[in-house]
Amino acid sequence: MIVQSWRSAAWKKADTDSILILTFAKTPSGGRVDLVHVDVPEHDHKGVTQGWTKYYWEPWRTYLAAGRP
Repeated sequence: MIVQSWRSAAWKKADTDSILILTFAKTPSGGRVDLVHVDVPEHDHKGVTQGWTKYYWEPWRTYLAAGRP
């Protein structure tokens, strides 16, 4: 499990840091990563949600599918 304070460069100085929680588990087909991200400011909720897919999940999936060590 990884728990960390997280914030976007798009957030206002007055916005508090959010909390990001990643948990890892073995599955019959390999593994699973679950992400929980709380306290994201409403003004950037859509951007952060879309950003996780665009900048993290899709690149990770592509990298792992390539079979690199």
